[in-house]
Formats: sequence, C-alpha cells, structure tokens
Amino acid sequence: MITINKLKLKNLCDEVYRTTDSLRKLKPEIIYTKPQRLLILRLILNMSQWQLAKFIGKSQGTVYNIEKGFRKSVDEKVINKVFEEIKCMQRIPSREILIRRYYEISERGTFRDTERARKMSLKASKERSLKGAIIKGPTEQEKRYIEIFQKLGISHKFHALVRTNRNFVVDFALPSENIPKIIIEVKQMNFNYRKRLQAVELAYRAMKIRQKYPYVRLIAILEGNIQKDAIDIVKEEYNDVLVNQSVYKLINIIKPFSKLLA
Repeated sequence: MITINKLKLKNLCDEVYRTTDSLRKLKPEIIYTKPQRLLILRLILNMSQWQLAKFIGKSQGTVYNIEKGFRKSVDEKVINKVFEEIKCMQRIPSREILIRRYYEISERGTFRDTERARKMSLKASKERSLKGAIIKGPTEQEKRYIEIFQKLGISHKFHALVRTNRNFVVDFALPSENIPKIIIEVKQMNFNYRKRLQAVELAYRAMKIRQKYPYVRLIAILEGNIQKDAIDIVKEEYNDVLVNQSVYKLINIIKPFSKLLA
C-alpha cells in the first residue's frame, strides 16, 4: 500500500543523506529528532516493514507507527543495530534507487507477523460474525467494567463495531464507536497452547485500528496465567496492558479522561 507521495519521499531521502553526510556519520539523533527517517534507513537495507521488524525484534505495527510519526520514542539499541547493518554494506544506494525500492516493496509488503496469525485473525472474524458479536450479552467479567463506566458517568459502547479496512468488534469503545478515544479489550486467556496466538491476534487488531485512529488509547485487560512473551507482544501495540490487576488500575487510567468521555 502506497502511503507517502514521491515528493515527500524524496525530501525525506534528502534529509537523511544531508544530515548524515551521505551516511558517513550515522548518529541516533537523526532518528530521535524525526522518527519517520527510519523509513529511509529501511529502504537502504532493502527491507519491508515486516523484514525490518523481524530484524530488530519488534512487531510490524511498531515499525509502521515509527515511520508514520505516531511513535515518538525509539530504542537506541534498535537504532544502533540498523546503523551497524548499514555500515557493513559495500555499496550505498542512490536516492533514485530508494524511491524505486519504496514502490516495489509497498506492492509486495503486507502485514505478515506470521501466516498462522493472519489465518487466526480471519477465523476469529468469521467465528465472531459481526452481527452475532454485537448482540451477544456481556460476560460477568465485562459486567464489572460496565458498572465502573456507569458509576463514573462515562459514555461507552459495549461490543462496538470499529471500522477500518477490516471491521472489528471490540469489547468497549469510549465514548462511542464512531469516534473512539479509548478502546478496551478484555480477554480471558485460558488455554496454554493458544495464549501466544491470542496475543498476536490482539496485536494485529490493535495495529489495524491504530492505522485508522492513530491517537486512540488502546487498553488490553488480560486475565489468566499468561507467559511473559505473550504479554510483551501485546505491549508492543497497546498503550496500557493490565494483567490480573484490580479494576482500580483501570479507573486510575481512564478517570483523567472522564470529562472528555462523558
């Protein structure tokens, strides 16, 4: 998918080559001051977002959000790893080659955290037919959160339909599903063999939602005996991840926004 026009891409290339003296002086500040420049470094390495994410040990959603400017902080270890790979290159591509690469990679590159995760997400969408998911009643766990919102006077939509290039039914959208400011997913994770896949599916949904609503606050509430690697996957895409914590933690997060959500 093409997400940046040719002129902006050329200007971004010029910035990187100028501030680094044609890549001879690579310093973390070039990314700290403008995270979107990571796109140019990725093109220099001839990697898709998915390939770079795998190389630096992050999710594709993280790379996407950095390149779009939605994520302002970038780990210095990540930046240095990219720099070291560039320094090992025998030949640095020209600006014209980078622009051509961008369009070639964009044509073939889509979200591929894993093929299995993609299939799981599609299966989940079918199993939770949108109409059926919307009319399904709340679980005991979800009823607790509905009571909290009512006591705080917070407008909310339970089993809200969030429309992106794929539609998702999320547990809660605050204050409404049309213009969500906060989205909350409440998940009971019971089956050991599925916990990591559930986490990947949650992260995939979050990435798609944030592409449509870049400033939405995403909160995941996870309950069960959950492995650290599954939690880390979810943390990559959600602003807040609450694991087996009391409802008071959620109250502390959303209370400052209560006037906006009324």
